Parts: sequence; C-alpha cells; structure tokens
Amino acid sequence: MAPAEEIRILVVDDDAGIRRLLTLLCKRRGWDVVARADGDHVVEEIASMKPDVVVLDLMMPRVSGFEVLQRLEAENPACLKRVIVLTAVSTSTLGGLTCESALWAVVRKPFDNTGFIAIVEECLQAQQNASGSAASVLRSESAP
Repeated sequence: MAPAEEIRILVVDDDAGIRRLLTLLCKRRGWDVVARADGDHVVEEIASMKPDVVVLDLMMPRVSGFEVLQRLEAENPACLKRVIVLTAVSTSTLGGLTCESALWAVVRKPFDNTGFIAIVEECLQAQQNASGSAASVLRSESAP
C-alpha cells in the first residue's frame, strides 16, 4: 500500500473559502491536494494527473461542473466513479444530471467536515478494493 502522501485529490470550486477548507481537511489526512477555481482544463488535468478523487462544484463561472461531467461521461466515463459532487443546487436542477448514478457521491452544501472526509475515504477504499493498486487511503492514526 502506498503512503497517504501519494493520495492525490483534485478540488474544483469557485468559492475560495470552500477550496481552502477542503484543501485543509484533505492535507490534514496527509493527502496531496490540487485546487482549481473553475472547470476550465479540468478534464485534461484529470487525464494527466490521474487524481484518486475529484471534488467538483457544479455552479462555476467559465466552465461549470455540469460541463466537466458531460465531457467526462463522453471521454472518460470510468473516471466518474472517483467524482464527488459538492453542490448547493436545488434538487430540480440536480435532476438534469444524467450521470448521477455513475458518481461516487453528491454532497450538499453546507456539509459536515467529518462526514465529507468519511465519504472521500470510502471512495478511496472502494478504489483500492476494486483494483488492488489504488493508493492507501487510511492513516493508522486519526487526523489532528
């Protein structure tokens, strides 16, 4: 198993406060975090950096999370199982999301920090169990 430092999380959210919070929460677990303010070039980044988990907001300027998901669905559908959508959109707006069943999770804002980390860890553990080659997900000690 790879050490926690080898876990790579891509956070995509236009809210600077949310990006900082998610980065802090993930770094406390020892994970490497790359944060982006919009979906511009995210599909290409996912292909090149191969993050273990993608945390994606839906409503962003320039390139929305909806557009990112549409491209992933068309170009790299297997990647969707590593995506956690983090959103404040209404249920009716979310209903237009055609790939929701392929995503790991949809988390509503505001969210519980501990619950969010648990969802990320579950996603990482599922990948490890499925492939046997995913990076190690859990540190033996709890985060400070």
